[in-house]
Amino acid sequence: MRKTYLNPKYEALRQYVEGIPEIMESQGTYIYGGRRNLIKLFEAPDGTKLNVKRFKKPSLINNIIYSTGIRKPKGERAFKYPQILLQKGIETPEAVAYIEIRNALGLLQDCYFISIQCAYAHLLYEVGNAEEGTYEPLAQALAGLAASAAIAVSDIPFNGPISEVRVARVDGEFVINPNFEQLEKADMELMVGATYDNIMMVEGEMDEVSEVELLEALKTAHEAIKKQCIAQQELAEAVGSTVKREYCHEVNDEDLRKDVHEKCYDKAYAVAKAGCADKHWRNDSFAAICDEYIESLPEEERDEKTALVKRYYHDVEKEAVRRCILDEGIRLDGRKTTDIRPIWCEVDYIPGPHGSAVFTRGETQSLSTVTLGTKLDEKILDEVLCQGKERFLLHYNFPPFSTGEARPVRGVGRREIGHGNLAHRALKRMFPEGFPYTCRIVSDILESNGSSSMATVCAGTLALLDAGVQMKKPVSGIAMGLITDTASSKYAVLSDILGDEDHLGDMDFKVTGTRDGITATQMDIKVDGLSYEILEKALQQARDG
Repeated sequence: MRKTYLNPKYEALRQYVEGIPEIMESQGTYIYGGRRNLIKLFEAPDGTKLNVKRFKKPSLINNIIYSTGIRKPKGERAFKYPQILLQKGIETPEAVAYIEIRNALGLLQDCYFISIQCAYAHLLYEVGNAEEGTYEPLAQALAGLAASAAIAVSDIPFNGPISEVRVARVDGEFVINPNFEQLEKADMELMVGATYDNIMMVEGEMDEVSEVELLEALKTAHEAIKKQCIAQQELAEAVGSTVKREYCHEVNDEDLRKDVHEKCYDKAYAVAKAGCADKHWRNDSFAAICDEYIESLPEEERDEKTALVKRYYHDVEKEAVRRCILDEGIRLDGRKTTDIRPIWCEVDYIPGPHGSAVFTRGETQSLSTVTLGTKLDEKILDEVLCQGKERFLLHYNFPPFSTGEARPVRGVGRREIGHGNLAHRALKRMFPEGFPYTCRIVSDILESNGSSSMATVCAGTLALLDAGVQMKKPVSGIAMGLITDTASSKYAVLSDILGDEDHLGDMDFKVTGTRDGITATQMDIKVDGLSYEILEKALQQARDG
């Protein structure tokens, strides 16, 4: 028989929701939530508003109803970029990952500055019976599909739909959205997000697989995603949501845009071509060009046009950097597209821990330490769908001074979670089986200009070896970038990207592995997809680097 596991915190809410499906289907659903209470306000089709009783302490979430909410940004200044936030009620590493956010972010209409929030709650989870041959996939694999479907049936302008699947290789065969039992046997696990035409994001871990095997897994996942995209299109047609809302675009001054380009492009191109490795000099030089133009404006127009000038100049700077790479093969710091920045590293850097190492690549530096403990130091996992203990831990710290900023040090953000999780997945499969101690790696980023997570992988490997941990094989990592020109189908794959190349480029593709194969990968795309030809070249160039 099938067993049902329900989080008791959602029991009252689930019973209520199941009892009023006609209200859930009505338009105009508003949700208000907080850490200590949740109030739902439904508007029925006849206009009657129903106040529902307060549910105490839903501590894991703020909003826990399947819905699409639209909120205009507060204050006079609108958001610079549209944001898609997926709030989740499950405290697991997979749930904290932001793959769903990055999948859909690049597909919103240009100049659409209304913040979009897609919230879902994990109310119910069913586990199949092995004897009957029925299995239920892990719920996290359905998050991207649910979010995209919610936007598809709304009137929000969207260049989707998108979807995502988890693909694993079990006994040599690829399985889409496997369950727990299958994942335990898998030697490859990937989360893939894509549109019908192109892959948008990849994240996963594997046991030293080849580039060809990784591409096969991506193609298998993409075929499954295509079916889900077609289903969403049919759903949108069925509910009559094919016509999207019209919205006011941002105000522009085309004459000013043209003037900024004519007077600033050559100067920005000269800075991009200078090939200076000092990022502070580059930033100051680019900023001086913009400031010089603003100073040339009539004083009575300066305040009014400053914001537009800065926006148009950013486009000019971006174009200059990209054209310099595409046309002349010269990167911001003077390297060629395949060159790696100078590397310096040293082990036993701190006397206190069992192992330590500092790894520096260009202007990115990680100081990693390894501490060994007893079985009592194991991390206890007590999550909704996962219980157990973890004896190999990795923590990633990104202090403000690493980028020259002075800001408050608050709780762990998505950057620390995502980068630390990637480094952990890259190293854990090379951690020796049967190792008698609990092992904790702490990576402190002392300086950052691109790929601090990959520096963590390299420094972590050195620190483990310094601590006497007999790893199966050493692991290293590299971040790849991409510059494309859609008009001419021209592109350039960049090895060991800088922070500016990540910001102004079209791809951030991190690959870690041993000399025999890939152990983990993470990729997000900032344009409309990525062809397999470019992906294959990026993987081969990463291996060479």
